[in-house]
Amino acid sequence: MSNDNSNVDDGELMLVNRANTLDKDYVPQNLKVVKVKIYPNVSSEEMQMKENAADALKRLFDKGEEEGM
Repeated sequence: MSNDNSNVDDGELMLVNRANTLDKDYVPQNLKVVKVKIYPNVSSEEMQMKENAADALKRLFDKGEEEGM
């Protein structure tokens, strides 16, 4: 059961739940490999995020490292 929400390609937010499912072949656009150390044995394919989210996460990790976290 999919709906029009699963066809959003350019939006930042998308509602996904049991009532608003994604098509089984849906792949977000602008994926980027996240360059942060989270889990040691995770493939780069598993570490992909939308580009803007990946960049924000990298800045967050860099700032945390600067502050000794």
